[in-house]
Amino acid sequence: VTVTVKGKGNYSGSVKFDSLFTLTARNLKDLNIDIVPATYNGSALKPAVVFYDKETGKAVDLKLNTAYTVSYKNNKDTAVVNKNPEKQPEVTLKVKGKGWITDKNDLKTTTWSKKFVIGQAEITSADVEDVVFQSFLGKALKPKVTVKVNGKKLKEGKDYVLTYSNNVRRGSKATVQITGKGNYYTSEPIRKVFVIK
Repeated sequence: VTVTVKGKGNYSGSVKFDSLFTLTARNLKDLNIDIVPATYNGSALKPAVVFYDKETGKAVDLKLNTAYTVSYKNNKDTAVVNKNPEKQPEVTLKVKGKGWITDKNDLKTTTWSKKFVIGQAEITSADVEDVVFQSFLGKALKPKVTVKVNGKKLKEGKDYVLTYSNNVRRGSKATVQITGKGNYYTSEPIRKVFVIK
């Protein structure tokens, strides 16, 4: 590539640089390709693709929709919910534009695909609302619990399960334990105490 620098304003003249740098075509097979980790959020996930030179290990900056395109499928649920091994999340990349060394008889020079994992979202204590006091009824009390993660209200039985203890006697400090399920997990037991009056 030849670059010419011309003076402007108080400066005149020009300087020409021949072969200042060289544009080198890339081969998809010369790159290590990885996917940014993805965590469940209730929507179809499109994690970014990152590139590294196999020889140097350095990151390679390629522009999405200019140098390559990507498509996704089965990209919403975690493997805990989506248990079909044939329908796990997958990303497919195809090279685009100039600057690539391709061979129409070798798909590995034009296309790359990989299965990827969608991690469970965590339910924390801050995501669970406190339980108000309950009136004594002479039987086990099982008040509902409101759980919201990133503003999304979760569903009991699908996203979490509840376990009650000490929830019968008047004056008791009863406990409800929240445990993640499906696309959600709890890293440690989340317990909310409520009083029976």
